[in-house]
Amino acid sequence: MNDYLISIIVPIYNTSKYLHDSIESLVNQTIFSKLEIILIDDGSTDDSLLICQEYSNKYKNIKTVVQKNNGVSSARNLGLENTSGEYIAFFDSDDLAESILYESLLDLCKKYDADVSIGDFCRIFPNGNKKKYRKNLIRVWNDKEEAIKSFLSGDLIGNNLVDKLFKKEVIRDIKFPSGFAIGEDMFFVYKALKNSTKVVLNSNICHYQYILRKSSAMNGDFSDKYFDTVNLSEAILEDIVSYSPLVPYAEAHLIHEKIKVLEYMMKNNASKGYDKYRMKYTKDIRKYSIVKGVKYLSKRQFYGLILMKISPFFYMHVHKIMKIG
Repeated sequence: MNDYLISIIVPIYNTSKYLHDSIESLVNQTIFSKLEIILIDDGSTDDSLLICQEYSNKYKNIKTVVQKNNGVSSARNLGLENTSGEYIAFFDSDDLAESILYESLLDLCKKYDADVSIGDFCRIFPNGNKKKYRKNLIRVWNDKEEAIKSFLSGDLIGNNLVDKLFKKEVIRDIKFPSGFAIGEDMFFVYKALKNSTKVVLNSNICHYQYILRKSSAMNGDFSDKYFDTVNLSEAILEDIVSYSPLVPYAEAHLIHEKIKVLEYMMKNNASKGYDKYRMKYTKDIRKYSIVKGVKYLSKRQFYGLILMKISPFFYMHVHKIMKIG
C-alpha cells in the first residue's frame, strides 16, 4: 500500500535565495509524513540543486530529480512521471505554504468526494502588502460542463495550479504543453476539469502565500511569450468547438486573453514589431458583442471589455485605479 497521499511537484530554476524557506514550509506541513515532495531542478546554475539534495538526503519522502534546462512545463511533466501519491499538488519554489495547507485541501476533497479541490491564496506584493484573491465562499460543481463554464468565464476557479489539489486519476493522461512560458497552467487546469465529475471550492481556506516578484514570468519587457496565453486559449477553443454549449464561453475566454495582452503591451510601452497584433486584437475586441460579454464573462472581465472597447488608454487609466481587468 502506498504510504503517500499527496505528491507535491516543485519545479525549480535558480531560486536558491528563497528555496530554503519554501521547502521548510512544506516540511512543516501537518501531514508531512503523508506527503511525497518531488523537487525538479531545471538545470539551475546557482545553489538550488545543492539545496534540493540537502533535503533529499535528510528526508526519505523528499526526492530530487534533475533535468537540463527545458522550462517549467517540461519540469512539471517530469514530476508527474515520478509521482506515487493518490493526489497531486503543484508548488512554486519561491512561495510559502502555511502548515495546514495540504491537510485542508485533502479534507475538502474527501468531504465532497471531489476530483479537484480548490482553496484560496494570498498575494504578497513587493511592497509587503497582502491581498486575498477571492471573497469567502463555498461552491460545488457537480457537473464538469458547469465547472468549465465557470473556468472559461473567469468566475471562481482560476488558472492557478497552486491553490488546487487533483485526484491523480483525473490528470493521469494530461501533460503540460511544451514550448510555452505563460499560460501552461491555464491549459492544464482546463484539461483537468474536462476529466472531472465534481469540483469544490472553499475560499475560506487560504493557506498559500503567492509571492509576487519583479523577476516573475509576467514581469519585464514585453516579448513574444505574452502571446502564449492567446495561443493556448485558441487551443482550448479548438478543443471545445465540437461541443456547442461551451463554444461561446471559450470565445469569451479568448477575447479576455487578448485584452490582457493589449494591457501588457501598453504597460511595457511595446510598439515596435507588435503593431499588427495590437491592431488585430483591438479590432477583435471592438467587434465582440456586448450582449455576449454580459452573458459569458465575469463582471470584472466584462467591465474590462467595455473599457477596452471605449479606449485602450482609458482602460489602462481605470485599471490602475480599480484593478478591474
